[in-house]
Amino acid sequence: MSAKTLFTSLIGFAAALALSLAGRGWAAGMPKTSCEECHSQVAVAYQASIHTQAGMTCVTCHGGDPSDPQASAMDPRKGFRGKPSRRDIPRFCAKCHADRAQMQQYGLETHQFEDYQTSVHGKAWANGDTNVAVCSDCHSAHKILAPDNPNSTIFPMNVATTCGQCHSNKTLMAKYGLPADVVTKYQSSVHAQVLASGGRQSAPSCATCHGSHTALPPGAKDIPNICARCHVQVKDLIAQSPHQAAFSTGAMSCQNCHRHHDIQHPTDGDLLTACQGCHAKGSMAASTGQAIYDSIAKARADFGQVNGQIKALEKEGYLVEKLKDPVQDANTGLVQAIQLQHTMNPQAVDEKLVSTEGVARDIQVARDEYHAELQERKLELIPLWAFIGLTALVIYWKRRKCEQCEHDDKQAEDHTERA
Repeated sequence: MSAKTLFTSLIGFAAALALSLAGRGWAAGMPKTSCEECHSQVAVAYQASIHTQAGMTCVTCHGGDPSDPQASAMDPRKGFRGKPSRRDIPRFCAKCHADRAQMQQYGLETHQFEDYQTSVHGKAWANGDTNVAVCSDCHSAHKILAPDNPNSTIFPMNVATTCGQCHSNKTLMAKYGLPADVVTKYQSSVHAQVLASGGRQSAPSCATCHGSHTALPPGAKDIPNICARCHVQVKDLIAQSPHQAAFSTGAMSCQNCHRHHDIQHPTDGDLLTACQGCHAKGSMAASTGQAIYDSIAKARADFGQVNGQIKALEKEGYLVEKLKDPVQDANTGLVQAIQLQHTMNPQAVDEKLVSTEGVARDIQVARDEYHAELQERKLELIPLWAFIGLTALVIYWKRRKCEQCEHDDKQAEDHTERA
């Protein structure tokens, strides 16, 4: 490396280091700016934000002169803008986030503000309502973190808590005639439980169904499409069912059977209750639902019996490995049948359940045969045990006889010695 090249590299490194230290400000031991002097807690929070990483400072949003230690640092003639009002925040953030030239370098979209204006929040904001959510409510004001940061307010596992800041506020929700328990209900759902367990970050959160910047309550006709983004097969099965007509008009939707925010793994009884909620007891439709319920309930009972039998056989010493494949087939059939409930076709459901019933029967036969074999082996062992017992008696008798002989000889010897 030439001296000139080395000198250039050192100059570049020094410049980069200086910019890095300047970005960290007093946190790196350098003199505090006038902003940090008064707003130290805010400054600490801001150091972690993605805006800091992008080189933005207090001046970027608030203006003013941070090098001025006097109150004149906040002189409007120095560009000081102060704290944006809630009314101004969406447009204020959009100055950068709707600017394609600025966002292109970070690979960010620029339609957030446009989307926001189509949302329930944005429409109310446009009408002068300052109670509705604005950018800083969801992203925070200073400690704005990347969406994939687990500490971010919009990280999938944190979204419900972020939305709950408003949607769990009973006083605020009462003004709009909205329930304040939606977040609590969601947190009890299977979707929230998957997120909380860390199983899948793609599991639905509030934004999945309602949108983020375009936050809207989905209509009844929209819900099947939203659910189908994850549950693709179910939408196809419903299209084969008599419910399709009701789904297409919005007269019926997924939540009729699965509930709304508090979605749970439905039991067969839950679904039967859902049928009876729309169809009169004794009607053809209700009878169809009952037939499907009866088939699946029996299959569940059969499968429970299968598992119980296998555990019992394993405990008795039977090698159950060869039974695992048919049991897995039976379980697959049961899962497929549960999915096929959406077709409301009892015959299609029953076809998948044949394996469950057959496996339960085969395992019972295997267990009976195993018990019969054990009994037969026990009977075969009777002569052997009899021979062993008889041999033991003979050995015991002979040993006792020898001991008696030894005793008699001893007495004879003693008598001879005394004589």
